[in-house]
Amino acid sequence: FRANIGTQFVNVLWRSWITVVRDPASLKFRGIQTFTIGLLLGLIYLNQSINQEGVMNINGLLFILVTNTSFSSQFMVVNVFPLEMGVILRDFNSKLYSVEIYYFCKTLAD
Repeated sequence: FRANIGTQFVNVLWRSWITVVRDPASLKFRGIQTFTIGLLLGLIYLNQSINQEGVMNINGLLFILVTNTSFSSQFMVVNVFPLEMGVILRDFNSKLYSVEIYYFCKTLAD
């Protein structure tokens, strides 16, 4: 590739971030969704006692939060990927950045 990994990462992350910020409706929806899920799970697990059952409940909460965060980010990237396929193929064929860098930066920005 023409640029090193650090330069590829910074440039693709910046482009992905600009794309996310330019869609205020989607950004607002994601914020409301995150707030609602956080509030709902916070109310469900409010006042957990620190005993064996409480620790297991907190572990379950952490698992739910991690899977929800991971899958919601991945599904956003999977839905955007076909729309940007032409740009990705053009840039990849021009050796501007690797597909792995694109996917990682897109996931991070979303």
